[in-house]
Amino acid sequence: MNKKLMGNPLKMVQTNDESWDKYIRHVKEVIIPYYWSILNDLIEDAEPSHCIYNFKIAAGDYLASVYMVRGRKED
Repeated sequence: MNKKLMGNPLKMVQTNDESWDKYIRHVKEVIIPYYWSILNDLIEDAEPSHCIYNFKIAAGDYLASVYMVRGRKED
C-alpha cells in the first residue's frame, strides 16, 4: 500500500475553544503588530534592525550595501 498522506489546508483548521481564543486574539491584536513595527524600525527606543531595508536592497529596490548585525561593520 503506497498512499500519500495529505494534510488539510490551513484555512480549513478552526479552533472553537475559549482558552485558545484569548491567545489567538492576543497574537492578532498585539504581537503581530508589534513585530511589524520592530521589523520596520518604528519603535523609537529600539535599535534599528534595518531588516526590511535589507530585504529591499536584496530585491534590487535600493542600490546600497546591506546593514550588518551588531559588532560588525556598517557601510
